[in-house]
Amino acid sequence: MRSSVVGWHDTAFPGWLEVTVSDVGGRVHRIVEKAPVLTGRTVRVSEDLPLEMWLRGEHVRMDRGAVVVRLVRGVVTADGSSELTLDHQDVRWL
Repeated sequence: MRSSVVGWHDTAFPGWLEVTVSDVGGRVHRIVEKAPVLTGRTVRVSEDLPLEMWLRGEHVRMDRGAVVVRLVRGVVTADGSSELTLDHQDVRWL
């Protein structure tokens, strides 16, 4: 799912990223998690932010043209959500 790295929560190894994901209704969900949990890509502190990043998720179901996706690897949003309803353009199928 499409997301944006908007900041570093902690730069000490392994690094904690602050990431946002916008749902189909326009609500912005915040995720703070260790960089290696979110991506296999190396994100450097020196990179300009925001930075587009694709997060892994599991397809749950289609919902009137939107896609309900479950975050994986124990990742949850700051408010504890593990499922997000996204615009189909914000999802890549692997």
